Amino acid sequence: MVMAEHIDPAQAYFDIAHEGAQLRAVADAVPWEQVLGDTPRSIIVLAGDEISYRAAQAVLAISQPLATPVVITQSLPTYVGALDVVLLLSEAGAHDGLAQAASVCHARGTSTIAAVGRGPLREDLPSSTYVIDPLPMHEGPSPARAGAALLALLVAQPKRRLYAIAERVDEELLRCAPDRETLNPARDIAQKAGFALHVASDAESVELCALIACMFNQHAKLSGSLDGRALGAFYQAQPPRDPFHDPVIDGPLPPEPTVIRWGVAELAEAEGDRATALFTLMARAFAATMY
Repeated sequence: MVMAEHIDPAQAYFDIAHEGAQLRAVADAVPWEQVLGDTPRSIIVLAGDEISYRAAQAVLAISQPLATPVVITQSLPTYVGALDVVLLLSEAGAHDGLAQAASVCHARGTSTIAAVGRGPLREDLPSSTYVIDPLPMHEGPSPARAGAALLALLVAQPKRRLYAIAERVDEELLRCAPDRETLNPARDIAQKAGFALHVASDAESVELCALIACMFNQHAKLSGSLDGRALGAFYQAQPPRDPFHDPVIDGPLPPEPTVIRWGVAELAEAEGDRATALFTLMARAFAATMY
């Protein structure tokens, strides 16, 4: 039996603490107003991994109503042409599907942006592709980087907005740091989350909860996600607990999940902005994976 490797919070925090810097890097990497000079026919997001896919979906959920149709998919639609904008997302440095999509977009004159990991995919991108490079010395995924790349295509004055959100993310990650012993929201979440059910308190948080469950599972913290409107049905479907159950004779009972609620709309009332609330909660959840 192979035991899960212990995560050193101080070491893991190095990468997580860069989420604010990831937002600024996205803001500075692309002349966003130039890319969006004319309103595109559609924005197509090609997600090469689950974290990128979930982060893009979470951003899309808080960006309604949309001025431009957005499609988040894993393969390039056949209609893509010069009137569209394509965003390539991947934490991996190699992805044949995204490499082929980038070549097709180049041939068709499609505005293309790529936020991808180091490796042959980055090196083989056509010269017409706007590239959001990974931060130096940073390893591992960045939900903020993937989400910010899409958000920048959906908001006015993207550079200003991303910089403002980055400031709030930095503040949240200081609250979540390993040396913060008290009033640490990330540590509080981790202590509850032996087997966590991340529940969305509002419709805007459903995709966020799916992203959080994905991050937790990838860090060997068993998790699921659920729309809060279905929580009652979830409890009703649970089998009754036998008060006479003997774990020695009958075996251990399956663990009961700890419900952790997430609400973008609630935090947005305090922050004054749904995007800021979303990225703040993303950072908090990401930090919770290190404990």
